[in-house]
Amino acid sequence: MISGNQLKLLSVLGLLSCASFYVLDVVLRQGDGQGVAQTLTKNKVRSAQSPLHAIMRGSSVAIQTSKLRVLFAVRTNIRNYETKIPALLRTWASVLPEEDLFIVSTKAAQIAMGPSYSFKVQGTECFDDRYVGLTCIEAHIHLFAAQKAGEFDWLFVVDEDVYVQVQNLKEVLSYLDPFAPRLYGTPGCGGDVCKKVGAGLCGGGGYAVSRQSLLRMISNHSTYVRDLMHTPGADTYCDVAVACMAEERELKVERLPGLYPWYMHNRTQFQSTLESLSPLPLSYHYTKPTEMLDIHLQFRKRRKEI
Repeated sequence: MISGNQLKLLSVLGLLSCASFYVLDVVLRQGDGQGVAQTLTKNKVRSAQSPLHAIMRGSSVAIQTSKLRVLFAVRTNIRNYETKIPALLRTWASVLPEEDLFIVSTKAAQIAMGPSYSFKVQGTECFDDRYVGLTCIEAHIHLFAAQKAGEFDWLFVVDEDVYVQVQNLKEVLSYLDPFAPRLYGTPGCGGDVCKKVGAGLCGGGGYAVSRQSLLRMISNHSTYVRDLMHTPGADTYCDVAVACMAEERELKVERLPGLYPWYMHNRTQFQSTLESLSPLPLSYHYTKPTEMLDIHLQFRKRRKEI
């Protein structure tokens, strides 16, 4: 079994928030990534060199990553249609095939991105609020991925104010076993409210779940929206509800290093995470549209330098 410290040597890992303010001190004490290390598949530990460098040079690691299909789901509301949604579509989401990104809200819309292009936002009948309405949207995201998205390997769910480093995320996910009963994110929020006390989930930085684990969570498609909305925590924090449902379905919530659910006021620390190779930076919550563009340009510049 690979330890967290060995993982670091390998350099593999480095919307309104549903529950990102919850027990931060607990989260900061949660280990060094050993949970993720335990599910690394043995045949993918190739060298002590960073996968980021390997990708840039077109190695076999990059070929493996290119075969991985990751769905990206964004939860939002109508107040962000002219601000945060265009910002993510112009930055991190611009590298995605259109069929690998879906945005879910309370009201359907076409987001105009130019004279001849618009992006469809999927509407629901969910309440437009930060509480049970978001949990409702979350359930619709899961159902859409399971029923309409076709074959995929992983689903990654974020808010509209999260910047995602797509390339790094795909690389990290390519090292994980999709058949392990896991949900990967930032443990530590609200686990004590679940029927089965568990790790909880601070979902501001996003979370990843494999197709196999997602199908395990959705035991009954026809009742899933109602089931998730009646899960403990659903009326307050959607990510806590997801964690409770995952634990009920015997999925373990484990840490995925490189997710940043909280805004980093220390900008020197923030800058160091952008340049980190261990863990690789995966996502940044509470990112304003102007900041999203700045982060995107920094990553583009780094790519050219490698």
